[in-house]
Amino acid sequence: MHPDAPNKVRYILCQKDRGKAFDEVMKGKIDGQKYQTCTNAEVDELIKIHKSEGEKLGVSSTPYFIIDGKVVAGADIPQIEKLLKEKVAGPK
Repeated sequence: MHPDAPNKVRYILCQKDRGKAFDEVMKGKIDGQKYQTCTNAEVDELIKIHKSEGEKLGVSSTPYFIIDGKVVAGADIPQIEKLLKEKVAGPK
């Protein structure tokens, strides 16, 4: 697990536009920068739920994707793109 993953998760969940925040984090736009998180009971509960569900599923890295039944652990962008292209193209 990336050492800053918990802070990045909190950063995403603290934003009004979580989709945009997720995109920023995934593209490395906040890496090496100071960024604000929040202290919020709703965010704390969401993190608790996500951690619990992740542990039940055996998730051991972030990000963690399941694309068409295949696991991609970590930010392996080339593998993610390959699997998505294969899924869109359909069976050969």
